Amino acid sequence: METRTAPSRRVICGAGEVNWQEHRISSASLMYRFFCSEPIINILNVCLDKHIAIEHIQCWASVYGLGEYINRHKDGCGDIQLILSLKAATAENGGWLNLEWRGETRHVFLETGDALCFLATEVEHFTDPLVPTNDLPTPERVTAVARYFLGS
Repeated sequence: METRTAPSRRVICGAGEVNWQEHRISSASLMYRFFCSEPIINILNVCLDKHIAIEHIQCWASVYGLGEYINRHKDGCGDIQLILSLKAATAENGGWLNLEWRGETRHVFLETGDALCFLATEVEHFTDPLVPTNDLPTPERVTAVARYFLGS
């Protein structure tokens, strides 16, 4: 899987010591081309209820292990974000994506192959830590993310 071979670093979101592995996805990769493909752009058009012009895209893959999660935050840039679950543990292992917007909280569990697009600069979001279970003592969650910057 190209997400495992891409250059990586440990990242922290906001304050705190929780971190996870992030792999930068280059514009030459298959994953990047997938996020730029016409079917995906058409889905984003439907989600935003308008035809969009993309100025550029940032892509990365995040790998979360036992105890790892994303802190509560809103992104500092980008117009829309698409998350694709490449590998999910079980719902009992955690890793739920929590979205808070206009006083409501939604808890979403992304199974392998599920995708979600949202306005990450407007919606506060965070994940639950991955926890061990008897069936899966060392859970792992892998997501691919595209952050779209729209032109005028």
